[in-house]
Amino acid sequence: MTGPEDIAGAGPTGSPLREARFRRLWLARGVTSVGGAMAPIALTFGVLSVGTIGDLGVVLAAQTAANAGCSLLGGALADHLSRALLMVASDLLRCVTQALLGILFIVDRPAVWVVALLAAAHGAGSALNGPARTGLVKQLVDPDRLQRANSTLTASESVVSVVALAAAGVLVAAVGPGPALVIDAATFLASAALLAPLARGLGTAGSRPRVLRDLRAGLRYVRGTPWLPPSLALLGVFQFLFLGSVLVLGPVVIEQRGEPASSWATVMVCFTVGALAGSLLAGRLRPSRPLLVSFHAILLALPVLVLLAVSAPTWSIAVAHGVSGLVMGFGGVVWSTVLQRSVDDALLGRVYALDWLASAALRPAGLMLAGAAAAVLGPAAVLLGAAALLAAVVLLTANLPSVRSQRFQPPGPRAVPEPVPARATTKEST
Repeated sequence: MTGPEDIAGAGPTGSPLREARFRRLWLARGVTSVGGAMAPIALTFGVLSVGTIGDLGVVLAAQTAANAGCSLLGGALADHLSRALLMVASDLLRCVTQALLGILFIVDRPAVWVVALLAAAHGAGSALNGPARTGLVKQLVDPDRLQRANSTLTASESVVSVVALAAAGVLVAAVGPGPALVIDAATFLASAALLAPLARGLGTAGSRPRVLRDLRAGLRYVRGTPWLPPSLALLGVFQFLFLGSVLVLGPVVIEQRGEPASSWATVMVCFTVGALAGSLLAGRLRPSRPLLVSFHAILLALPVLVLLAVSAPTWSIAVAHGVSGLVMGFGGVVWSTVLQRSVDDALLGRVYALDWLASAALRPAGLMLAGAAAAVLGPAAVLLGAAALLAAVVLLTANLPSVRSQRFQPPGPRAVPEPVPARATTKEST
């Protein structure tokens, strides 16, 4: 179990926003948070307007599977090429996919397979973003402000998302999902414009990527680090059981009661408020044993599954999901900082990609099986089973010696950005 010594301690003082290049990244992330908060609501109820619960699971699974499948490539590229440039490319690709999807919902009733294809392309674009962003933060701020920088990004995104989620529920109910998706596309275009100056001359050291060789090196590092495999396994199970159940069955429970899309948007607003509180808390506290604390905290996210199972009043579901958001906001900041502080910069992109792959690999199956299992067993049985299984996995993993003993590493030297060479003489192998 955790004790006071595990959670005490304030983070370092001094805002990372004092650094001009970090402010540009912060603004870009804030802009995309507007559309990013609207898009899931729009996509969920857009699919439900033209298809079934199973179709929703297929669309969400396609998006997540493409993201997971391309994440390893994104990680290898992020360790060799300009991380800002990869983020610009990611933004432009997602701008195109969301614009097409929004237009289709505005002018027609798109076929589910078309929606799934565009959602998969969006997921592939996102795979370039995550590893690059994690490494770019490490390049832009001093080591002793990494946790505060992660907290600042997450908290700012949550603030923006609260307003955007509330607007999304009203917008989707009033005019349908198309306009919200078009807004999402516009935010990606704005983000690309903000990040473009960082892409000029800000890169990573090293030769051009050799994808298979680079991935093998990342895998060797993960296997040789005792706390990483069980941690990644837990995060994967969390994606499968918790997110798969909530994202598919949550809207279904609300819709079956005859409530409008704005009711589920309210639940998600509470989640976002909780995530904001969690990320702000992570900016102030630095647990001495971060994995022990943050993994045990996952148990506080489970009541929302039980309340959805018994079809509790919407306000109680919203409060419980707010606590889930707090847990995930705090844990996300802590986990990102653990990776940035513990993993060498030359391997960070690949380790992040493997982390995301492990987390996301089971989510498509969870999204598809949640809907399919609910059709056979009923939503209540699926939700209660997910809560019980996840509780058992959390308690087992969080108390492993390698996880319990993991502590924050002292700050290392700041990663110094180097210019991206105009030409590379080595031949890339795939």
